[in-house]
Amino acid sequence: MIFLGLAILILMVLSWGLFTLAWRCRSNWGWLILWGTLAIGLTLISAAWLYVIIGIALTAD
Repeated sequence: MIFLGLAILILMVLSWGLFTLAWRCRSNWGWLILWGTLAIGLTLISAAWLYVIIGIALTAD
């Protein structure tokens, strides 16, 4: 379960990097929309995953 969270986090960092690279290289809007949407989606998923992991850690006895 932790490894899935780490994989999502790594993919999030990669997608933000690719979005930044596409922005700096002035790529067409299709690539910006693709990488931006993927980056925002993975950011939300990783935030929710972190919330779940912290909740499990706090409630585990």
